[in-house]
Amino acid sequence: MAALRSSDGKLLWYYQAITKNPTHISLVDSGEVVYLFSATLNAKSGTLSALRAATGKLLWQRLVNGAQLVMAGGAIYAGLAGRYADVCWAKFNSRLDKLRASDGAQLWHFESASVTNPSL
Repeated sequence: MAALRSSDGKLLWYYQAITKNPTHISLVDSGEVVYLFSATLNAKSGTLSALRAATGKLLWQRLVNGAQLVMAGGAIYAGLAGRYADVCWAKFNSRLDKLRASDGAQLWHFESASVTNPSL
């Protein structure tokens, strides 16, 4: 991932994702921190990295399931199918993780099995 200055396109910093040749990448920007998910094709999990937006310094990193990221209320939701207000939707036969944005600690997870349209 490359961070470029918007005024002139100058490279500010570069971060090499731990996933070799990632085929799926998701980003969430909180202003001070950029959260990067990277995984290879057909992988059931990938790497979520928290980077200082100004410098690209790695703050924390962990393996997570699911590629779609949403940030809300100081937490990262990984594997999310949808979110509205305080309700989160998990995909059929998948896993949803809620992580503390500051350090990546898992706050809770939900495994959907054979439930049709599971929701939290």
